[in-house]
Amino acid sequence: MEQRSEDVPRDENAVLNRPLLAIETSGNSLGVAMYFRGGVVFDENVTEGMIHGRALAPLMKAALASQNIRAADLGAVAVSLGPGSWTGLRIGISAAKAFAWASKIPVVCVSSFEALAMEACGSAKNGTIMTLRDARSEGFFAAIIDVTDGAPKRLLEECVLKPADVIDAAKRLSLVSLKVCGDEKCLTQISAEIVANGWTALPELQHIPARAVALCGWRRLQTGEGVSRTAAEIHKVGPLYLRASDPELKLKKV
Repeated sequence: MEQRSEDVPRDENAVLNRPLLAIETSGNSLGVAMYFRGGVVFDENVTEGMIHGRALAPLMKAALASQNIRAADLGAVAVSLGPGSWTGLRIGISAAKAFAWASKIPVVCVSSFEALAMEACGSAKNGTIMTLRDARSEGFFAAIIDVTDGAPKRLLEECVLKPADVIDAAKRLSLVSLKVCGDEKCLTQISAEIVANGWTALPELQHIPARAVALCGWRRLQTGEGVSRTAAEIHKVGPLYLRASDPELKLKKV
């Protein structure tokens, strides 16, 4: 069967030689970054609260204008999939898919926690990171990711756990060194356990900067991991929710 033009991905070399746009809307903050010519050339983040619906499009426009390019000039668009805010994730993923369909470019799927862990490692590109987000009545969204030479490996896959179970999971791994980052509420709730176990809290890393999504997206684009190229694949891209919504949970209790 002959492929439709919208299902034919661009030449691989062309993709890797063009800018990658990155979108982060998984939390209370949002941001847009661009990776091009070996580095991050644009990175703007808004931490003023949940204003994703009105702030995302201007940031995307500013990113393109910073390099004097159009959406059609992009090689790929990376987007943070969560876990995180239901509304924020839907906004970011919808924007990424629209860009991809319109420009016939791949969508690179990035775990929000992978991006946060990579950011926590900094320039050293090594470390073991526990990432936490508030899952409200369900406890914490959590993951433990070991980063060695810039390559992430899950020691605890993204999941939803009660705070005590998060601590137990980390202790069972018998980690020599562990850095903990994410929502301030989560870090505060387990602050005593962090100290007791000799872990290091990183309270400055509440928000995921868009540059972290861009860097993870670029690594994934090179390896082919999490890359959706055809129209059908892009259509299937969706958020990493991990739990039912609060209204759904309330209905179950009725």
